[in-house]
Amino acid sequence: MNKEKFKKYISRDNPGFYKTRRGHIKNVAPNLLIEIKKFLDENKISPLSFSDGFKYYINECSSQYTCKSCGNPILYKSQYCSTKCKNLDIDNILDRSRKTLKERYGSTSPLSAPGAMEKAQKRIRSKMDSINEKRVKTNLERFGVTNPAFSPAVKNKISKTLKTAYIEKGDDIIEKRRKTNLFEFRRIYYFTIFLCRKNKIYIIK
Repeated sequence: MNKEKFKKYISRDNPGFYKTRRGHIKNVAPNLLIEIKKFLDENKISPLSFSDGFKYYINECSSQYTCKSCGNPILYKSQYCSTKCKNLDIDNILDRSRKTLKERYGSTSPLSAPGAMEKAQKRIRSKMDSINEKRVKTNLERFGVTNPAFSPAVKNKISKTLKTAYIEKGDDIIEKRRKTNLFEFRRIYYFTIFLCRKNKIYIIK
């Protein structure tokens, strides 16, 4: 019995897929066992069971399925070798998360859930006082001031950086800042820095 005839044979009256078991094939079409082994060897496929190898052969699949996470051989048309590997696939986790959110709330964003935004804002507000206290404490320990910008060392570094930047590319930076403010805020925000450049005073806007 050749492959095509065997396909028709197993497509009818095959409860429990008993017709695709090794013992049954050995009785009705022993030549197929040789063909299956030859097909698997030629394509360097390492099936995990006889039924697995049979699926590669009958569907003429010449590529070994491997785990998307670890690369080990897996069952025909599977994606992972274990639940552990499945949970290591970030894309799979994100897809499942988006699917669940879509089914429950009609959107893929967690903040679209009823009350989620309010809950997040409430949580942030409840932590702000402790965060601010911690920030002030850290700044006092490291710089001796409540804000790094008040530190003389930081002030000098900022001043030096600005002077270097504006002396080299003053006109370009000023124009870019003006365009950005007009585009994003529909107005120009001013702050002034006086720099000497070839006997010229720059007012940075």
